[in-house]
Amino acid sequence: MNSGQNPEPYPTVPPPASTEPAQHTELPVWPVQATWPAKPTWAQLRARMLPAWFRRTGYKFASLAYPLPFSARISAGHLPPAGPVWFGSVMGTSMVAMLAGLYELRALAIPMLFLNLVLVTYLCLSFTRQCIKDPGVLLQNMSDGAIIPYWGLVAMGLMSTGSSTLIVLPMLGYRLLPAAHAVDIGMWIVGSAIGFISAFGFAGMLMKNNLGRPVPAWGLPLVSPMVTATTSAAMSDGAQGIHMKMFLLTIGVLGFFLAWILGIIVFGVTYEYAWFEKPLPDILATSTFIPLGIIGQSAAAAQVLQSRIGIFMTPDAAEALESIARWYGAILLLIGMPLLLWAMFFSYRAFARKAPFVPGWWAMTFPVGTCSLGALYMGWDVCAAVLFALLGAHWLLCAVASLQALVAQRKLKEPHHEAP
Repeated sequence: MNSGQNPEPYPTVPPPASTEPAQHTELPVWPVQATWPAKPTWAQLRARMLPAWFRRTGYKFASLAYPLPFSARISAGHLPPAGPVWFGSVMGTSMVAMLAGLYELRALAIPMLFLNLVLVTYLCLSFTRQCIKDPGVLLQNMSDGAIIPYWGLVAMGLMSTGSSTLIVLPMLGYRLLPAAHAVDIGMWIVGSAIGFISAFGFAGMLMKNNLGRPVPAWGLPLVSPMVTATTSAAMSDGAQGIHMKMFLLTIGVLGFFLAWILGIIVFGVTYEYAWFEKPLPDILATSTFIPLGIIGQSAAAAQVLQSRIGIFMTPDAAEALESIARWYGAILLLIGMPLLLWAMFFSYRAFARKAPFVPGWWAMTFPVGTCSLGALYMGWDVCAAVLFALLGAHWLLCAVASLQALVAQRKLKEPHHEAP
């Protein structure tokens, strides 16, 4: 004992750690002033106002180029090179040219056809150059489950280019009609072959492999046989001989039912998962337009097929087939209207949330164009005109966004030299 001195204090023992979970107060999204004592930054606002599932996807890429216009807000250097994923621009442009030609809008149809041919030529040559430079590019594009569906865009883009050429090019003079027929036949042969191969190949991949959550892009290779059905029936008008006519019509009928059998399964699973399991992230919002492609295209295909097949049938049978085709088209287009409104709402909401640009934005164009084409063949002129106007607005948005994104990516890749 040390008398006369203050005794040493007892050693302090830290209190045991609490076993109760810490109480976290959920911060309100609004008003913001009640959440942070200081003025919040824009990044904090975005982090709290956007859903968590969106922040976990591609939203972080959007913030990398935030000073750019929202339509060009992209991941730095993450736009894909020229290849199958960009053929949505070909499909959308060809649909604008084709419908403008059917409406006899010469001033619009001819420039759009020229742009369509430039796009398809550039994409084909650029992709071929990449494959020659690095053969692994072709192997990846033909084996990657995330890229294979976009070969359906290649097939549809080629066939649609052929159809738009046949409709619009003769506007410059009927002496160009043989050349237009040659382009149409060549595009149909290559596009149909790619379409059937990609449809069967991707269907087999779906059965053998687990490709993750269902997405609407899975239906792209399954819609291409429906385009084959429409173009085959239209090409039968100029076919020489009964055997060639019957061959083209047979190919058209096979494509029609193949697209429906595979498409209704894939799109049914996709809608079920998106509506009842887990919604699509905003970066994939525009892909909700893709199922409309098979609706509009099949409505058009039914009218074209029945008008060509009916000439080989008795009058009563031809009349019955025409009635079935018109009822079929009417029911399909009426079903497509609420799906179109849902796709518009979902996509426009993603734009309001400043979703980053991806080539998938072009999915807003060609499905709307096919619905307009189907309505036009059905004789629903007002509906077809409204959808054509919507197609034009979507095409303009996608064209401007694509140009801004490409320019932005080029600037991001340029070396920055510091000032001395």
